[in-house]
Order: sequence, then structure tokens, then C-alpha cells
Amino acid sequence: MTRQHVELHPKQVWGLIGVDGDTPDAVLRMLSTVDHHPQPNVIIENPVNGHAHAAWAVTTPINVTNPGHS
Repeated sequence: MTRQHVELHPKQVWGLIGVDGDTPDAVLRMLSTVDHHPQPNVIIENPVNGHAHAAWAVTTPINVTNPGHS
């Protein structure tokens, strides 16, 4: 990858839901709760401190514009 930040979705429609885990055991926490939610589609871990991000792809994109809330 040549970019520091990656856009998960366009600003108007979300196709992914992301979670930020700021603990040294974030990956274990994300995987240890599989009885409560589906496994993430992707987990990205910082090897220096163990913090991680997880993302789930949704089958129906979520409209986050003002007209989408009505």
C-alpha cells in the first residue's frame, strides 16, 4: 500500500462497519466474541502496540445522508 489512510466507504453510503480496538489484545477481543456477532471480514493489527481495527461488510449499504434518515 502506498497510502497511510484508506477510505472504507464513500461519504454518503456505508458498506462497511468499522471498530477501533485500542488495547494490546484487541485482535483476541475481536475474535473472542464470535458468539455475540459475526466474525469480522478483516482485522488490521498494529504490530508495535497490538491495537487493531476490524471491519464487517454489510449486505445492504447504509445511507447516512439527511434524506436517508427520514
